[in-house]
Amino acid sequence: TKPDATYDWRGRQFCVVFEEHFSGTDVDVFSWFVAPDGTISLGAYVDQTAASWSSPRVSGNVLSSSVLIVAEADSVTFPGSRDIVSRTRNGNGMLYAPNVVVSAGVDYSCASPAIGTDGEISSGGLFLIAYNRVYANRRSIYYVISTGVGPVVDRALVFSLNLDTSAPAVSAMSGTCCGAYEYVVGWAERDMNTG
Repeated sequence: TKPDATYDWRGRQFCVVFEEHFSGTDVDVFSWFVAPDGTISLGAYVDQTAASWSSPRVSGNVLSSSVLIVAEADSVTFPGSRDIVSRTRNGNGMLYAPNVVVSAGVDYSCASPAIGTDGEISSGGLFLIAYNRVYANRRSIYYVISTGVGPVVDRALVFSLNLDTSAPAVSAMSGTCCGAYEYVVGWAERDMNTG
């Protein structure tokens, strides 16, 4: 369930990710590559642990034949909450170690990741990962800029905390302006005062 796909330009193949329900409390993430003729190859679990990963999203890196897969996962620091995690997969099937991109906080959980890449070779292939911070009475959207295999480069608030916002979406980069990389981030919102 909840599939997502991206195109691996160098490998000339699609990467498809989706949830696989292992039990009532454990959801795993699976991925495979699909050739343009529909041939499926290199299937592998992105997560197959007792920790539940869900809501996977994927984006390609034009620098190399690799993709970055993000998902929400059981928080290690705050049991009962969710973190945003990532894992890089090369076009040859190799999986790198998983990373916690954003940890839950004392008063919030993380959910609904979305991902886009800047598409630029000169930047080293940066990814924007948008996600919900879920508080007791509202949701806010934050984002991080990540290399995919390294630490987070930047973190910032996308908009006002006075709104209940959900369902972030990220497009591929639309171009550069004044030397800065641009992404398009969309979301749904509800005014907390007027409903």
